[in-house]
Amino acid sequence: MIQSELSPPGTVSRFVEMFRSMESISVQRHIGQHSKRPKAARSTEAEVRIRMGVVSDCQRVLELMNELSTQPNLTNVPSVTLEDLRNDGFPEEGKGNALFHLMVSEHVKAGIVGFALFYPSYSAWTGRAYVLELLYIQPAYRRRGLGKRLMSNLAKYALENGAKQIRLDVSKDNTEALKFYIQNLALRDFAIKFHIPAVNGKSHEEILRALASYGAK
Repeated sequence: MIQSELSPPGTVSRFVEMFRSMESISVQRHIGQHSKRPKAARSTEAEVRIRMGVVSDCQRVLELMNELSTQPNLTNVPSVTLEDLRNDGFPEEGKGNALFHLMVSEHVKAGIVGFALFYPSYSAWTGRAYVLELLYIQPAYRRRGLGKRLMSNLAKYALENGAKQIRLDVSKDNTEALKFYIQNLALRDFAIKFHIPAVNGKSHEEILRALASYGAK
């Protein structure tokens, strides 16, 4: 966690409470007026549809995840595999529940050009919630309202499934995401976090294994 004007001192984790009732589902009214860039042509509903992801989307989503890792100021390379995405997001019957969900932006000609990866969580104060782990739109399709449409559909999905919050955890290095959440959606209350690839030369998994074996010593 990094303390900044977006994360007041002493804050360990902050939640964004979006759309407490169905009547309040309108991402558009949260759009800020801060950006001075000219607006790009908006994709029509017929050109791009927002839908829930299916297992066959995993290959394309993984490609976009790797594409995201090459963006300026982002240094982490995904270690997740195609098999991980398929097994964890779309497990076979009897092999547990899905650990995450996908929502995709599908262009009529270009195919999937963006996605949101999110998973269920729980707040001790307000109950059911969802964590938005990753939202990505390819650069060529940005500034067309696709990110806002994904967020709006995600909010509707959350409400329909009994959640009252969507939590955003954003890397301090993901400047494009910060601009989107702050300028386009006018959101202020969310957590900024560090992504640390290793600590003292050890990977996260090595640290986790060491912690798991601590009680056996």
